[in-house]
Amino acid sequence: MFFALMLIIGAILYFIDKSLNGIKRKTVLVFCFIIFMAGLYFTFRDFRTDLTHRWLGERFHVGVYLYWIGFGLMSLFFALTEKKKS
Repeated sequence: MFFALMLIIGAILYFIDKSLNGIKRKTVLVFCFIIFMAGLYFTFRDFRTDLTHRWLGERFHVGVYLYWIGFGLMSLFFALTEKKKS
């Protein structure tokens, strides 16, 4: 499930990278990074305040954090690399 979700997000970010140009491309990709930061914060907060999520254990938490970190790294990669001229 995790791998399929990361492939889908990677494909969406790739499509955004290829279909948009200039400042609009950078703006959308930086916005995706901001979504990553918000998701990571709310996930962390939820894991610390919700009793049932605390019971799920460290392995579950690490898996969810890895998802958010992977999403953030992909969005940063596309935002920081220059678009190749076709």
